[in-house]
Amino acid sequence: LPKMREGVVARIPISEGCASCCSFCVTKLARPVLHSYDEGAIIREIERCVGAGFREIRLTSMDTGAYGLDKKTDLASLLERVDRIEGKFLTRVGMINPEHAVRMLPDLIEAFKSDKIYKFLHMPLQSGDEGVLRSMNRRYSPREFMHVAEEFRKEFSELTLATDIIVGFPTESGEAFSRTIDVINELKPDVVNTSKFFPRPGTKAAKMRLLPDAVVAERSRTVSALCRDISLRKNRQFIGKELEVLLTEMAGNCMAGRTRSYKQVVLNKGKLGEFVDVSIKDATVCCLKATA
Repeated sequence: LPKMREGVVARIPISEGCASCCSFCVTKLARPVLHSYDEGAIIREIERCVGAGFREIRLTSMDTGAYGLDKKTDLASLLERVDRIEGKFLTRVGMINPEHAVRMLPDLIEAFKSDKIYKFLHMPLQSGDEGVLRSMNRRYSPREFMHVAEEFRKEFSELTLATDIIVGFPTESGEAFSRTIDVINELKPDVVNTSKFFPRPGTKAAKMRLLPDAVVAERSRTVSALCRDISLRKNRQFIGKELEVLLTEMAGNCMAGRTRSYKQVVLNKGKLGEFVDVSIKDATVCCLKATA
């Protein structure tokens, strides 16, 4: 397996390639075939990393939800084996496309109950409009996306939900954009990665007629402002709470770490790799501020 290590964080790829065929994605052209790494090899690598002192394991892939489609296994099965590894560590599961989350939803939620899995779900929406999703060749509906998010939140009350939005896709009408805004307002994701559509050479979407730059820019500003407001309000709800934090990096003269729901926390003391109990004193759009 490729090795990517930094401080107390180990990034472990679980697959290469992708099972999707999004009309805007150029990466699919470079890596068109899904190849999942052997489940046993992944587990042995995690065991080696934990034994060597790494405390955060990041399972990475173009789409972790596609893991195992070529090997008669799945992500939930892999996470169940991660839970059996000895030692105190936390695992961040990388991006899961909604169609795969729907497919294994009960098993996936059960696997996420492990104390060794961050309660963090990164699942891209891209658009809240069904017609735009079809143009993107995305294989789920906004309702399916919302169902997965709602079921995770029922089980994990402090889940951090991260998503991705593309604004200005060529088939995005004003009404379609409004539907995306409606989904964001209803679900209130904790983190939204917003990008403006850009035609990638060789992709199907590159042949579509572009929207005016001014329209795309205005929609980007609208989504970004809304999502910053939601993130700030949600982060402020943590003020006054006592939380356990895994310290994973330096942030200037301070330490930074993650709660069990993968909220970033900044505090003024501690050692890399430590689990510390902190009191949340303040919050910004991006992080929580604490004292140990």
